[in-house]
Amino acid sequence: MKDGQRVRDLEWLDLDPDAGDAEVIAECRRRLTLYAGDHPAIYSLMSEEERHRMLARIDGILSRLKKPDSGPPLSSTPVVEDSAEGVPAAPDSEAGPAPDPATSPGDFLRYLRRSCGMDLREISAETKVSERQLEAIEEEDFSALPAPVFVRGFIIAVARALKVEKPEELAGIYLEKIAGGGS
Repeated sequence: MKDGQRVRDLEWLDLDPDAGDAEVIAECRRRLTLYAGDHPAIYSLMSEEERHRMLARIDGILSRLKKPDSGPPLSSTPVVEDSAEGVPAAPDSEAGPAPDPATSPGDFLRYLRRSCGMDLREISAETKVSERQLEAIEEEDFSALPAPVFVRGFIIAVARALKVEKPEELAGIYLEKIAGGGS
């Protein structure tokens, strides 16, 4: 399992970064019970689609725990800080080094999302930003985006979901790029 994915799994489960596999399994079992179709706490609070996404996420976490070749077990791995940008450096990836957020904030967000093992559907479910808007943000397709005030909120939500240390700073960089016509 990639370091970024491990950190995201533990945070999604609201577990301590040092949580062991037994704690992760226990929390997954608790959530499986909670998201069961007939649980009264969930019945009226989330749609069937949201419930299925939650169950799929839990299944993914459990399957990563069971694969011995999927990397180290769920345990604490510190996030390396890139002090120049104030954002966490993405784990090593086959895609190469992370794009510079100052020049390519959309590519940078895509890189972080992929490094965390998330697809657009998952980040959309977590942030409530539509997949279409997320795609436009990552592609830096400014013509497909709403007013900058909304884009700022979208960027901050996505950056927080991806554990960027200074999401407001990244949003500012993105908005400057929009104001500059994409240059």
